[in-house]
Formats: sequence, structure tokens, C-alpha cells
Amino acid sequence: MQLKKSVMSIVLPVMESNGFKLIDSATGYYESGINDDSLRVVVDRNPWPPSELRVKLYYRDYHGSFAHIGLDTLYGYQDLDLFYNNQEELEAKLRTIAKILETFALFFLASIQENYVFWEKETQLMFAVNPKKRAAVYAKKNLLTMSFELSNFVFLENQIAEMRGDTMCNWRHNFNKHTGEIIGLASYYGEIIRRRDKAKWEAGVLVYDQGSSGPSYEVIDYWNYGLYMPASRLVPLDIR
Repeated sequence: MQLKKSVMSIVLPVMESNGFKLIDSATGYYESGINDDSLRVVVDRNPWPPSELRVKLYYRDYHGSFAHIGLDTLYGYQDLDLFYNNQEELEAKLRTIAKILETFALFFLASIQENYVFWEKETQLMFAVNPKKRAAVYAKKNLLTMSFELSNFVFLENQIAEMRGDTMCNWRHNFNKHTGEIIGLASYYGEIIRRRDKAKWEAGVLVYDQGSSGPSYEVIDYWNYGLYMPASRLVPLDIR
């Protein structure tokens, strides 16, 4: 099947009309980016059978590295069928991808890159100071137990949703406005996990016998992706 020719004729014109150009290609792999290299989109073929196309969205974060979002992780696209058996089906799937890129994905990617929130170094240092005590204060203020229960995690998700709002261009303003509350929330979130898993706080990170996790960064991930990615939740998988 003529994957390269089809990508060039169906997907690439949409990319070019939105300011992207092809920057890398190989067998079954096509990567486009904008001039300042802050956004990239990869359309490729899963190397394992059966034949399937994939779409990956990348934006540079405040570290200068790329954050990655798979199109199939977003609400409305988890069940997107990009399998194909012949040239006709391949071209139909590529037209579907081109339409999604043009009507949603490219705008979404640029908006995320412009509005995502992150922990400033100073804020992370604040978070690292006695999160256990801060968690207790947060629990008392919000009438929460210090237990690993579904209702407590759902409360945290609802609090973030309320502070964040649904309008992406307001995210950073709202995050700065509620930074103190978010630090308390992240401390409580980490503490109820720590107690269940018998972990230790070390510099704002939960340390286990094997490995570690960063509750503050998990809270940020939910702020940035909770509206759009069903897998990005604070409620642990085992109690959803």
C-alpha cells in the first residue's frame, strides 16, 4: 500500500495550510512541526499487525522538552478506528485524520501549549516544606477524613475543576490566584496516598521501597488534562 504518497496528498496539505511543514519521515513515520519547533505532530503506522495509523501531538513545555498527547487518549477519540486493510481504507482513515487535525487537534495543541500550568521552582520548594502538616490543615478546613476513600479523591477533582474553570485562556490566571489552595490540596492528596502505601515524604516526593511519585505533578496533570483526557484523574484506578 502507498502510505507515503497518501500521507503527502491527504494529510500534508492540511498541515501546511496551518503553518506546519514536514521535518522528518521514514517508512511509516511522518513528523511535522512549526518554524519555532514548539509544536509537532506525528502520523505513523503501528509497527505491529494489524495495520493501524496513530496520531501523536507534541508541545514544548517550560523545561524545553516535548510533552506528548496521543489523539486516542482524548475524550471523543478513544474509540477512533484507524485500522485498515487496503488502500481504499487507508485513504479513508487518512482523510479522517486530516479532518480531525484541521477542525480540532491543531487548535487544541496550540491552546494547550499556550495555557498549560506548571509549578514554578519557588512554588515546588514551598510544597516540599512539611506537606504532612499542611495536609492535616487542609483536611480540617474542608471537613475531610485522612483516609484513602473515593469520596475524598472526587472532592479534590471537583475542587480543581471549580478553581480551573472550563475556559483554557483563564487557566494560568486562575492557577496563580489559587496557588495556596492548590498547594494544600496537593499535600492532602499525597498524604492520603502515603498513608495507604506506607511511603515517605522526601522533598515533596513520595518515596517507596521501589520508585517514587510526585503528587504535586499529578495534581498539575489533572488541572491541565482532566477536561480532555479520561485517563488523567486523581482517583486511583483501583477505586474508580
